[in-house]
Amino acid sequence: MNRNVLSYLTLLLSGFCLTANYGIIRPAMDSLFLVHFDATDRLWGMAALPVLVTLLLWPYNFALARFGARRTVAGSTALSGACLLVPGLLLSDWAVRLVPAIASYDGLLKSAAFGGYLIKEVYMVFLVEQFWSFATSSNTVEGGKKYFGGLLIMGGLGGMAGNKAQALLATSVGTAEMTLLALLLLVPFWLLISTAYTLSPAQGRLRPKGGEREVGVGIRQLLTSRYLVLIALVVGLGQMMVACLDVVFHDKVLAAYPALDQRSVFLADVWFYINGGATLMQIVTPVVLRLFSVRILHIVLPVSHLATVGASLAFPFLATAAFAFAWFKAVDYSLFRACKDLLYVPLDFSARYRVKMLIDFVIYRSTKATTALALAALRSLSLVSLAFFPVVALAAAAVWVAAGASLGSQFSKLASRSADEASDDDLRRR
Repeated sequence: MNRNVLSYLTLLLSGFCLTANYGIIRPAMDSLFLVHFDATDRLWGMAALPVLVTLLLWPYNFALARFGARRTVAGSTALSGACLLVPGLLLSDWAVRLVPAIASYDGLLKSAAFGGYLIKEVYMVFLVEQFWSFATSSNTVEGGKKYFGGLLIMGGLGGMAGNKAQALLATSVGTAEMTLLALLLLVPFWLLISTAYTLSPAQGRLRPKGGEREVGVGIRQLLTSRYLVLIALVVGLGQMMVACLDVVFHDKVLAAYPALDQRSVFLADVWFYINGGATLMQIVTPVVLRLFSVRILHIVLPVSHLATVGASLAFPFLATAAFAFAWFKAVDYSLFRACKDLLYVPLDFSARYRVKMLIDFVIYRSTKATTALALAALRSLSLVSLAFFPVVALAAAAVWVAAGASLGSQFSKLASRSADEASDDDLRRR
């Protein structure tokens, strides 16, 4: 078995471990948050995210320049585990049994729940974008069309496994206790992705060159590239949508399931079906990518969101809100993820690691947060109600259609140029 195959297999397994971890953490932290706060308070949580992600971007860029991509992902994994450990411990029954006085500190528990929500919103994107930076660096455009589907499938299966574990064990083990057990999955994730880096035959694309070692180069590159700005716009529009759909969905969940553990079970089941739907789409993703152009897909995907959000506006029930939210997430984890990450393949190291993190981590969370802050402020002034949120999501999807068409057209030109350069390189080597 050659190094390329071994690297791909270890990357597959690392993706499974990471998403299984998140499959447990996400519904648990969401449910714990709702013990101490209302669903609309999630808007204030989202609004705090830009500060956190911006603070992380600079040490990430420094570590990337100083230590390289492989050591940076190792440090990021250790940091994520340490940050998740604190709220998990404070909110668990284990801590109350050891130190009964903790239960009387309502402010401490609220802080832990709020902090756990923030960490949950940040750590997965921080790690998964480094995972995909490695994947885009290890493949050509044609290779990505073949192999990204497998990575998505394993990620979907891992998420489903984590969701089902949470649904089956939350009532017996405890919601917070499950988050502590989930942290163990970060160990094999780190070992496996480190091995994938070591085995990868594309070592030249995994290291910065010359000016690419500068910490701030990613920001300058983004601001001077219309192509990268369009990627940022599409990502931002998607996050505007999900900020609105997220709050509407969780507000209806809180009304239907006021008890913590039952709510955890329902949320875990919803995420199980989201990951199941995403996995089915991931199976056909390689075929879809070969049958349809990236430009067509970047138009079709937001059009599908127009339909689901429109249905939730026409019929404002838990079922339609859940479906609009679930459809967005399922598509986001399958076809859109593959289409989006293919956009980075023809670009240089700085674009694949620094600008990608800037867009898919900082702008990704900041846009969601800015939308949340604006809606929270308007709602606190009684200027809008929750019924207005799907309208914002609908408008964002409409703009996405136009932006996606332009982005797909530019990608086609870049991919063609990249293929010609690769052919020239092959001829020179011969």
